[in-house]
This record gives sequence, structure tokens and C-alpha cells, in this order.
Amino acid sequence: MGTISASSFEPLVSLTPTAKPWTVVVGDVDGDGKPDIVAANIDDGTVTIFKNESTSGVIGTSAFSTEATVNTGGGPLSISIGDMDGDGFPDLIIANEQFNEVSVFQNINDTSPPVISNPLPANVGAPVGSDVTVSVTVTDPETNVDNVDISFGPANAGSYAQFSKNMTKGSNNVWSYPVPKDQFKDSGLQYEIGSYSTGGYNYQTFKIGLTYDNSGTGLSIPYSSGTAKSSYRIIALPLDLNAKTVNDVFSDETSLGTLDKTKWRIYHYTGGSNQEMTGSSQIKPGEGYWFIAAGGNSFDTGKGNTVGSMASPVTTPVVAGWNQIGNPYTFNVSVDSIINAPDNAPLTLSKLSFKTYAGSFTTSPNQLDKYQGAFMMVGGTGGDLTFPAEKSTGLPGNGRTKGPEITQNKNPLSQENWEVMLNLSDSKQSLNFGGFGMHPQASATFDRWDDFTVPRFLEYLELDHAKKLYGIHYTKDMVPTAGNYEWTFDVESSQEGTIEMNWDNTYFGENDKHLILWDVRQQIPNNMREQNKYTIDPSVGTSFKVFFGDKDYVKEKALPDRMVFHSVFPNPSDGKFTFAFSTTGQPEDKWVSLDVVDILGRKVRTITEGDYAPGYHEVSWDAVDSSGSPLAGGIYLTRLKNAATEIPKKIILK
Repeated sequence: MGTISASSFEPLVSLTPTAKPWTVVVGDVDGDGKPDIVAANIDDGTVTIFKNESTSGVIGTSAFSTEATVNTGGGPLSISIGDMDGDGFPDLIIANEQFNEVSVFQNINDTSPPVISNPLPANVGAPVGSDVTVSVTVTDPETNVDNVDISFGPANAGSYAQFSKNMTKGSNNVWSYPVPKDQFKDSGLQYEIGSYSTGGYNYQTFKIGLTYDNSGTGLSIPYSSGTAKSSYRIIALPLDLNAKTVNDVFSDETSLGTLDKTKWRIYHYTGGSNQEMTGSSQIKPGEGYWFIAAGGNSFDTGKGNTVGSMASPVTTPVVAGWNQIGNPYTFNVSVDSIINAPDNAPLTLSKLSFKTYAGSFTTSPNQLDKYQGAFMMVGGTGGDLTFPAEKSTGLPGNGRTKGPEITQNKNPLSQENWEVMLNLSDSKQSLNFGGFGMHPQASATFDRWDDFTVPRFLEYLELDHAKKLYGIHYTKDMVPTAGNYEWTFDVESSQEGTIEMNWDNTYFGENDKHLILWDVRQQIPNNMREQNKYTIDPSVGTSFKVFFGDKDYVKEKALPDRMVFHSVFPNPSDGKFTFAFSTTGQPEDKWVSLDVVDILGRKVRTITEGDYAPGYHEVSWDAVDSSGSPLAGGIYLTRLKNAATEIPKKIILK
């Protein structure tokens, strides 16, 4: 048998209620498994509850805290604890001597907010012809729910049109509210449900999409028919379709029918190339597709639901490099809103990285029209692209707000930021977003001023810098500001014949900065200040360099690696020829002679002979012989010679 003595207990621990305690009971009031202390304070008519916060085997001054004080009305003499309502939480029963009554305090012990679930409907038919009753189920296992409110507005609006409207409670904890039909626009309705209890406030956001059915036809997507590559368009389907395959979408079209490459074709850029789709390929919102049809002017999507809202915008997976995306909404979207969306920051997007197509590529579009797709260059490691769904009226077609324009830096070459756009054209196509330049904030790798060669699709016209990112050529290369620099690029075309390249030099300014376009194959320097165009013959060469800098740097760079006899012009001529050639400055190139011989090999004139400085030279001749007599019309041969080399060219004198 044990014994009890004064040393059997730890020192006194005192708790202080609000007034003279008359009765004390013990019970687990808060359901945490530890007995709490409840004291009846007879002098001020209150009951104090001390929460048990002790650890096992230890009762100290911090073992209890004053959790709550309950006003009983007066004179509490005794207290009992019991679960009066069967909810699992002990209630307080108090005998009040002063008022000759018994008070019962229900223990709701509400620690969690209401639960919101089962929002209905998910979709409604478009167009919406009458008000729509929105309903949700709201429950709280610890108490009754007395109020539920709803705020709502169009799914693509920047804010709700109506706020905190009281919903009506029905059976089985279902609350409802009739939303006016005019709130369902473009992509549907977004709404927020809020409900409060002593356990806290809970709110959730939901969307009601629009179902486009129209007896099974869905939305009508317009296009322009044709058979040339320029008739292709990048289309987008802004619905989550019930039937998603290519054949599902097109098979019931009288002008198209089941996939037939003689009538229509569809491609999608994926995995680094344009892949032709099959009849079983899936159509998805957020993706873009190359599409062409020989006839017709529109096709129907079939039944489907709109996607996305301002709280839950559409996302689509993208990879580093080029991606073919599509507007997932039934309204125009701003390119700037996509670029500036916080969720898209890791993708390092720039406006120049967007390309739309309408017979030729357009760079830096302000918007993606509804039903339109585009190419988009993604940096980093890829991820998910977010299409913000908030709508504005600032763009044509009730699209999104127009963002700032990307303008060319037409500044003098002596300034720290400038650029030159090189415009290309062949027999069928044009390209207007290739070029080069400098900016103090540019990166040696990728920055927002750079642009890239778009993926080839059937016909192409390209300006490809040697510099690459993700295996893709830069078509415009902006570099950090420097005193001297060299760019290297090639020009490529799918067409036969010459390619015209031109540029604007009116803003270069009067300064000591030189800019030379160097034809690598022909070793020809072209002063870009004095000339504003150059004709490229792909059969001769398509590789170029641009040298920028001071006179000595450019002069050193613009030297051929061999003696070159560039051309004779005009040829044929009726009496005057100009001969263009370049020398290297090497010892064997210092002395040069240019002779003319007839068809029998007899020399008729030495046009020039002597030492030439390194670089490009032109010499003219008026078609006279050594005695100054005019030559008879016919075929002659010119010979450019140095100590080691002889280069002939045929000329025709009319």
C-alpha cells in the first residue's frame, strides 16, 4: 500500500477566474482528449473555462490558459457537463440561484468553415435565352449554415458585375440564386460562393461554360479557300469538343468531308517539325493548326463547351523553342497579356517571339483573333502557357486591350542602341523581321529584341544568323553595345531566281561608324551607308557578314582572302565598261594588271597595271585600243593577273 504525505504533491498551481469561484467541475470541453477545468463564479454571474495545455506528467503555471468566460445571467451555484444534443461535444448545464433557473450552453466547438460543393450547372446552352438558376450544396458538420452569398459576372470580365447576393436555402442544404441571362457572355459566367460560420469563412470560385450545339453544328469557323501555300492559315478551335478527332470535326462538312488531301489538309507543329494530322488526331483548345481547303469558306466544329475564366484561365503545355498555339477563347486576346501574365514569367516570352500568318508571317502582333493560331518562341525549359481570360474592348472584334507597339530603333549608328532591318523578297514571298543591331541591355544570348527563324512549312524565305538557340537560327540578332562587331548570316529561299535584300539607311547619321555588308562567296564589300539594296544570286552565294565599327576595324575585316575578279558592267556594253576586283594586300597581290585580248588571243589594250592597295577597286575603260582607236563590236576577253593568278572574263562590245 502506498502512502500519502505533504511531499506526495508538487507545489501549488493557482488559477484565477473572473470572480469568487463557487463550484468547479472537470471535463473535456474542447474534445482534445485532455480534461479542462470549468469554474462557476458566483459573485459576477460567469463561468470560466480553463483549457488544459499540460504535457504528460507535468502540471505547472502554464498548464492551463483561460479559454473563455461565459455570462450565465447571475448566481451560478453548480455546474454539470454532458452531451445534451448528441453531437459528440459536452455542453454546460448551470444552476443559477439568483434567478431560480437552469442555463444550458450548447457546445458547438466549431473549428472549421462551411464546406461548399456540387456547383450546378456546369454548362448552359448558347445563346442563353433566360435567367439561369445557380445552385450549390453548403454544409458544416459542426453547426448550422445560416447565410450563403454569391458574386458573379461574365467569365472573361475584370471584375464581378454583382456582389454578395443572398442565396435562398432549399432542401438538403442546397442554396440557389437566379443569375440574369445577360451575365453569360462569350465564354460563360464566373461566380464566387461565400459562407461564414464561427469556424471561419469559406469561398470558392466556379465557372459555367457555354455549350455551342446549334443542332450539332457547334461554332462556325471561317477560312479562305485556295490551293497555294499562301492560302494556309493557322486556325484555333475554342471549344472542348464532345467529338474531338479531325474526322469528327470535318466529316459532316459538305465541302470537306472525311480527310482527303486533294480537298483539304491540316498540320500541327510538334516535336520540332510540322506533322500532318490523320483522321484520328485530336483537336484541343489552346493549340494552333495549319489548315487549307480547296473549296468552301467555313466549317462547323460540332458540339462543345467554352473553356477558361478569369480565375481559371486555359493553359497548354509548351516546350523550349517554337510552339504552335491557338486562341482558346471565343474573343480576341492581347499578346501583351500573355507575355505579361505572372505564370508565364519562366517562359521568357517577348512580343517579337509571336508570329501570325496570313499569306506571309507577321511579327509582333497586338492580338490573337478568335479562331486564330500563331507560332510562339519559348525560352527557359518550357512549361505551361497561360492564356489570361479577362476581356476588354480595346481591340477590334471586342478583344483585349491593345499593348505597346514594338518599334524599330532607328537611331544613328553612333548611339548605344540602334538596329537595321534587312528586308528580303523573292518571286513569291517576303520577310521583314530579319536584321541586327545593338542595345546596352541586350544579352549575348537571348533577349526581348531578338527574333528567330520560323519553322519551314512548304515554301520558305529565311535570314539565318549563325547564332542559334535550342537549335533554331536567330533571324534578328541584337547584341550588347560595342565599338566594333561582326555578324554572320545566310539567306535561304525555296524559290529559284534572285533574292532582293534592302534596308533603310536614312537614319545612320553623320558619324565615324562604318557598316559594311560583305558577300562571303564573291568577296564583295557593300557600303551600307551608300547603298540600300543588294541582289543575291543563290547560284553564286548566299553567305554574308556585316562589319560594324571604326574605319581601321572595318578596313581590316573587309579584305578578301584571295584576289577576286568580281564583275564587268554593263556587259554587253555599247562603249564603256567598268571592271570590279579586290586584292588581299599580300605580296603576290600587290602588283595587278588588267588586259583585253581579242578572240585570236592578241592583246588590244592594257587597261591598268601597277601596285594596288588591299581592298575593293573599280576601273573603267572606254573600249579603245592602245592607240586610242575605238574597237569593233564583238567578243573580247579580259584577264586580271597578279604574280600568282590569272582570272579571265568574257565581254561583249555592241
